[in-house]
Amino acid sequence: MSKPALPVAIVALEAEAQTLRDWPQGLDVRVSGPGQDAARRSALAAIEAAPPWIMSWGVAGSLDNNWRPGAIIRPAEVVAESGEVYASSTRSAPALRMASTMQPVRSRMDRLALAERTHAVAVDMESAAIAAVCRDAGIPFVCVRAIADGCDVELPEWIDEAMAADGSLRPMQIARRLLTRPGTIHALIRAGLQFRRALTSLAREARNGAFP
Repeated sequence: MSKPALPVAIVALEAEAQTLRDWPQGLDVRVSGPGQDAARRSALAAIEAAPPWIMSWGVAGSLDNNWRPGAIIRPAEVVAESGEVYASSTRSAPALRMASTMQPVRSRMDRLALAERTHAVAVDMESAAIAAVCRDAGIPFVCVRAIADGCDVELPEWIDEAMAADGSLRPMQIARRLLTRPGTIHALIRAGLQFRRALTSLAREARNGAFP
């Protein structure tokens, strides 16, 4: 008799996967790479094993000043860029909602506009794609995210050029850009510290295990 399939956690970055090292139960952790296309491919591959549930795990950006870096969010709903809403099986506040976009939301003005349009308190780039695959396959969808960048953080547009497909940063590209725009270094340092805070919260949350 074959063993039952493990629950699956889909993460965008290897750094997020490392926060699941102390998960007390069995868990199949899959690093998809950032973005909805990558997350969708990973979710489609995951459902072939018929896992009991699939979890979107990682960091998110804040759309609400009440949600600060390091806070854990378990949204009851994920709203896609199309406006479609997906329910989560995660234990959460009934009205808690997270948006999921195709592109990064970098500026404060764009964050505020997204919050007004979707009534979400946070945003990521993978959860809607994972939720859609789970819904179509009849597999429970779970979402747990930690706030990394705060609502007032503004990252330079060129940061996308400095990020590799796996989400890691390219130091040479960053150094080259900072030579011409040294004023952006403070925002990058701040974002890096907030990202570390989010990872610490995720690692602490993972030690509890037992979702959903």
